[in-house]
Amino acid sequence: MNKIKANIRVTTGKSNSRYLRKNNKFPSIIYGKNYKNILIELDQNKTLKLMSNISIYKEKISIIIDKSIYLVFVKDIQYHILKETFMHIDFLRIK
Repeated sequence: MNKIKANIRVTTGKSNSRYLRKNNKFPSIIYGKNYKNILIELDQNKTLKLMSNISIYKEKISIIIDKSIYLVFVKDIQYHILKETFMHIDFLRIK
């Protein structure tokens, strides 16, 4: 199974997202029915490397935040128009 390490994102908004992208990270979210939304930040290079090796929308991914592990599917990806980078990824949480 594919694994991604993430950090909890405390602040939100356009300026925070720009700050993250400047520092080789990007904002993301984990959501699901009957679950609380979890705002996270991911490393751009590690995520690009992982996503290039898997069938993005078909495989389960483990997101590790501190000592918690969340099983997710990729629901939506937003790419930068000109650069080969992520702007945002939505993850759908499963059991």
